[in-house]
Amino acid sequence: MKYNAPKTQPKTLNTYDMVVIAPAKFQSNLRPLIAEKNAKGVKTIFKSVEDILKEYNGYDQPEQVKYFIKYAYDTWGIKYVMLVGGLKSHLYAKDKDTISAGWKAWWVPVRYVSIRIPAGDVGCLCDLYYGCLYNATGAFDSWDSNHDGVYAAWNVSGVADDVFDMNPEVYVSRLPCTTVNEVKVVVNKTLTYESTGPAAKPWYNTFIGCGGKTYAYYAGKPDGEYQCDLTYNYTKNAIPDLKLLRCYSSYRYNHLGLTPTHTNITNSINNGAGFVDFEGHGNPLAWDTIWFDGVYPKDWTGGLTVKYFPDILNGDKLPVVVVGGCHNGLYNISIIPNFLDKKGTKYFCYGYPYPVCFCWGLVVKPRGGAIASAGDTGFGLGSEDEGVDNPISLSAALETNFFWQIGNNNVTNLAKAHSQAITKYINEHHIGLLDADCITNWALFGDPSLQFGGYYS
Repeated sequence: MKYNAPKTQPKTLNTYDMVVIAPAKFQSNLRPLIAEKNAKGVKTIFKSVEDILKEYNGYDQPEQVKYFIKYAYDTWGIKYVMLVGGLKSHLYAKDKDTISAGWKAWWVPVRYVSIRIPAGDVGCLCDLYYGCLYNATGAFDSWDSNHDGVYAAWNVSGVADDVFDMNPEVYVSRLPCTTVNEVKVVVNKTLTYESTGPAAKPWYNTFIGCGGKTYAYYAGKPDGEYQCDLTYNYTKNAIPDLKLLRCYSSYRYNHLGLTPTHTNITNSINNGAGFVDFEGHGNPLAWDTIWFDGVYPKDWTGGLTVKYFPDILNGDKLPVVVVGGCHNGLYNISIIPNFLDKKGTKYFCYGYPYPVCFCWGLVVKPRGGAIASAGDTGFGLGSEDEGVDNPISLSAALETNFFWQIGNNNVTNLAKAHSQAITKYINEHHIGLLDADCITNWALFGDPSLQFGGYYS
């Protein structure tokens, strides 16, 4: 698959830069952020989910929301969409209403794609769906080209494949808040972060790389460490004073640096960082990697799990975090379904009851954590072969592209870096089944218009 720009581009009025979509009950707590965005020159408007469902038609609720976003793009010229709303309950949620959608248990509806990779899960959460408005002909792209009610279908037994475009016209991210208090947390964190610029944040000039031997070696290094070095070097192009703090498995015996254990990772984050790149393996509640001299899947370094999140006490020194691993961004988990899924075949938590996933848990954490994060709602994929020409493939390529956009393309806003990382990937590859799976399950949590480092006074 190769992306071709639509033949006809919609006319825009440049009325707004961003629309915030949330339930009406969240509106009052979002007002300070919306006001500040407008004061910073990011023209922002609120639209309630309730009003969208009254005013716009569609096959299901996610499609109704997408039609509103299309309207906002066509008539207002929006660049960013902030979806504020996750599951309505941390305790119990039936997260799917159909094979392709969830809405009854959600504050803001979600789309599930139906892409089946070998030995993988099918039906990943996908907010990219909301950003991809047009196909190559310039027509609205529903992602259900054969109108069978199964969206973004590919390689699913008994279901016809869809033809759909994955290149985003607008930049979308989600704050999957369950409660008003969670909205307050992320709003306050964003307001504080953007209230000063990098000059007032000496900690912003630190880049933390956490990696080991994800699968193999490349250029004499464990592949995860190689990738962290690469993403740091890209980011340094934008921040010349950037310093790399390594939490690498290669320091296991020589003690020349830190290893990727929970103590070293949390202590490093507590000292402050502008960016953190985790490259390894994961599940919704943990990130981990293999020792440089170890064998997958048994020689784990220990990594970081959600049970150690209380040890993250970095206050307002909040990094943007990119997590390479499986299911770290799976934001449809809730406590009872996690507990009942002992084998981990649906929620991948293996019976461990916890209310939020790794990536979102960092962002919604009060008094520290992250200002934003990116991670996979499904399996993260990469090269498992020794001696490959380049280990930066599939999910690893998307993650690396994010930092390339910052350092090599001068991108200064969160969701623009994320979306243009996808566009770069599409333009450089023939898109097959595995590529489409990685692209569609790569989720983003945070304010989409977030200015990296904040605004100068």
